[in-house]
Amino acid sequence: MRLPHRVCISDPVLIAQEFGNSVIHSLGYLAIAAGLLWLVRRAGGVSGEVRWFLGAFAVFISACGLHHATDGLTLFSASWYPVRAWLGHAEGVALSMVLLQGYRRRHLLRALVSPRSVDAALARLEAVERMAKERTR
Repeated sequence: MRLPHRVCISDPVLIAQEFGNSVIHSLGYLAIAAGLLWLVRRAGGVSGEVRWFLGAFAVFISACGLHHATDGLTLFSASWYPVRAWLGHAEGVALSMVLLQGYRRRHLLRALVSPRSVDAALARLEAVERMAKERTR
């Protein structure tokens, strides 16, 4: 837990920097979670178990983002510390669930990132890039 230091309390520049840092981290985590949920919704041909795992990981990442948001709020009011603590607990529970489910489904996760699947995805990406270049000529 980060607590404001005595030297920081009276320096508005340090408070603004710390608040900005918390906002940027929070928005980044929430953008990652939104991207994961978007991928889960659009994932064709991916098993329900893998979709569930990615969705659970998005929940964990969202908890991380909200945890960072409360970091910034605690700079202005100590009343946010209990909320921050509960979000930390939720983050830990979500991470534990993701790790447990990831371990239970490790065979699926290995297949998801197998060299063959990565090679196929890269080949599709190269084909799309070639078609885009041909259209612009």
